[in-house]
Amino acid sequence: MKKKLAVHFTDSKKTNYAYERLLLCQHCGTYSIRMQDECEECGKTSRLTPIQQVAHAWSQRKGQSSLLFLGILLCLAIISAQTLPSLIGSIIGSIVLFGVAFSLQKQLARYERSVHFRRFLYAERGKIRLALMRELDEIAVDMKEGNPKTAYEKLREVSHFLNNDPIKRRKIACLNQFVLRSDMELELDTLVPSSYDYQFVEYLRKVAQVKRSLIKKKVLDYAVAYKNEILRHENGTEILANVAGAALRMKAYVDDYYEFILEFLEYLSKERLLRLAKLASTYRTEWAELYARTEALVQARYSFDPDFKGIFQRGSA
Repeated sequence: MKKKLAVHFTDSKKTNYAYERLLLCQHCGTYSIRMQDECEECGKTSRLTPIQQVAHAWSQRKGQSSLLFLGILLCLAIISAQTLPSLIGSIIGSIVLFGVAFSLQKQLARYERSVHFRRFLYAERGKIRLALMRELDEIAVDMKEGNPKTAYEKLREVSHFLNNDPIKRRKIACLNQFVLRSDMELELDTLVPSSYDYQFVEYLRKVAQVKRSLIKKKVLDYAVAYKNEILRHENGTEILANVAGAALRMKAYVDDYYEFILEFLEYLSKERLLRLAKLASTYRTEWAELYARTEALVQARYSFDPDFKGIFQRGSA
């Protein structure tokens, strides 16, 4: 068996939108999807500019061009005036019209920037796609050369833009080579594949042991959908019991996955069973069958355990 690697991931900067991670090299005109200080294409430093700044400058030029065009037309109107009154009228009218146009542009600036930004992104989509392809080529080399940590950190960045099943499988392949710890910045929801995947289930097994809080609705739905396939794993029952135990985090999950929890009730750990006993005691009328079976299991296994003492009596009071 290949030895697992103990790693510490480099912090990944959080952004509200994926495009905020895009940097344009002002020297060679290529994009980077990773927030860094040096262009990977030309090696220049201090020339990487966030795409928002580039798009904003592009938008400003668009606005200035519009005002310049309007100014030229108004100047032509003034020059074309044949008499003094028409000249004065043209000048006054031009000043008023230009002032109105300038004021409107300022008022609509935020909307225009948004429209221009979308147009800019669309125009630059080819270059952005090339940056993604270049990154994927590097990741393939990293994986081939046995550098799963480097590959995974690059895949994290790629997945902000592209997160299909092949990307997820590569990330899982890397993660399954690491010793997982509760203090690591692990992911789970973002790795759920569109179909059954053995390697994902193996990763889920380890995450359920070290960071159960990551198991949420998307993972619970996956476990229910592929329950039969997961049961064929060597540790299939344990995996599903841990997933069912994670569903006890909140009442809404118990309501949604009631039958699933009942099915794996007897395989729950003591700590999860204690959590369920307290919940079931509170909602004993609503969860009649779950309450009865939980009480019976506690009586059979933990009747003299002080941790369970008085739970069901309080529920019946």
